[in-house]
Amino acid sequence: SVPFLVELREHWKRDRGGFERKSREPSTEKCWPSNLMEVVEKVINSPVEKLKAPDFAFELSQEAAQKNYLILSKHNFNLDEALKSQKGTPLEYGSEFRRVEVLENLFGRHPNWGRMERLLRKGSDWP
Repeated sequence: SVPFLVELREHWKRDRGGFERKSREPSTEKCWPSNLMEVVEKVINSPVEKLKAPDFAFELSQEAAQKNYLILSKHNFNLDEALKSQKGTPLEYGSEFRRVEVLENLFGRHPNWGRMERLLRKGSDWP
């Protein structure tokens, strides 16, 4: 067991009410699963996918510029489409986090989970 989990487990036993959903209307529904610590351990111990190198080059050189130009041209210069083709690389949306399916076990009941899931799968929208 990871050391901080032991401390978190003790806190969880002392103060379960701190993890209940805060709402103006009375509700017995909780955001967190009743077996929160087990779910946290499962998430922490879940396998992490090894990322492969992206197709894009991140160097300041003529060769890198040409390579990136060719990648973009393959996607009609649509950066969003080019990024979507980078699955399994650090350029994939949400690649810095655990897989959505793993995180859903922990955060799926949270009122903002739908928004977070969209961000992890599609990235954020900027004006």
